[in-house]
Amino acid sequence: AIQLGLSFVRCKAKILTFEAAFTAAFSENFQRKNVTAYDEAVSIRQMMDTFNLKGQEVAERLSCTPGRISQLLGIFKLDPRVQNLVRKDLLGLNHARSLQRLTDLDQQVDIATRATEDHNNIWSTAELEHAVVSTLEQNKKKAEAKAAREAEKAARDAAKTEGGSEAAESAAEEAEVSGPSPVGTHYEVDTFHVR
Repeated sequence: AIQLGLSFVRCKAKILTFEAAFTAAFSENFQRKNVTAYDEAVSIRQMMDTFNLKGQEVAERLSCTPGRISQLLGIFKLDPRVQNLVRKDLLGLNHARSLQRLTDLDQQVDIATRATEDHNNIWSTAELEHAVVSTLEQNKKKAEAKAAREAEKAARDAAKTEGGSEAAESAAEEAEVSGPSPVGTHYEVDTFHVR
């Protein structure tokens, strides 16, 4: 007003409740471009805790989708070291969402660290997603191999407890020689008694 040479400016004062003022301020900040996904998530969590709101209610107040609120809150499911990379804006919301698929926190950290090692060349979401999918496939193969080993051991143990016959042990050995069996395969062994 002073720069324009005005002696006064007409304003409308609006009295707001604390909740309405908080929501208005947050909504304004939510629209800014330079706010990190982590900062948004922290503010949403604060809003939910302060006013005892559910994600759907926050979405309505901020005029955004419940899915976006859920994605932002998903950041808190990540390892704290990965959360820190999102806080520093080295990883974005889409990176964070991809990393959430990994339940092993050390794997999350490993991929996130490799993705951000070169600050001038951070992995795209597609590159990070490829690493996550590859890791998930490796995890699945390891789990299947472990299950096959356990099934084979159970077959050998069952063969031994059924009288220890040579036929039963031979069947278990044959299963071992032929390699890991698919999960869920059952061995049937006939026990012969010699008179």
